[in-house]
Amino acid sequence: MFEQTIETSATPQITVAECTGDLVVRGSDKRQVTVRLQDGADDVVLEREGETLTLTAHADCTLTCPSDS
Repeated sequence: MFEQTIETSATPQITVAECTGDLVVRGSDKRQVTVRLQDGADDVVLEREGETLTLTAHADCTLTCPSDS
């Protein structure tokens, strides 16, 4: 399993550029964005520019983000 976490504000802007697998989005009270995949790191890119995060995934993944984002 692969997991990547990025600390954010309570209201980051999140864009899903591409997801070729199933995507589950969950809200959280934490000020962070976490992406989890069953496959390896080669199947996902989570990029940050300021408070904007862009996700590209080529596998099933779960994205957990602040509830207000």
